[in-house]
Amino acid sequence: MKDCLHISSAIIHAQPHTADAVCERITRTMPGVEIPVAEGGKLVATLETETEHAIVERLDAIALMDGVMSVSLIYHHFEPLDALEQDAAGGPIEPEQQPSEEGTAP
Repeated sequence: MKDCLHISSAIIHAQPHTADAVCERITRTMPGVEIPVAEGGKLVATLETETEHAIVERLDAIALMDGVMSVSLIYHHFEPLDALEQDAAGGPIEPEQQPSEEGTAP
């Protein structure tokens, strides 16, 4: 879907002795991809892309890297860009109503 921001995450299993090199290569060569968690050979990647196709391309490229044993998409969400721009510009967002002590909304 075009005109959307696609947010996804993946689990990457790399050989433990190559994990640092895999992290460095991913973050250096793939815009919109970050590795917020890396422990041993287990990595969590977050991706922000413009299309679903870009997600697949990045995951395929990661899977083909030396030292990577597997890549699994675990989350995907998308938002229309115009909705994100409206939120960022202070568009109408309904406040959540909090229940009063009696259990009714104010």
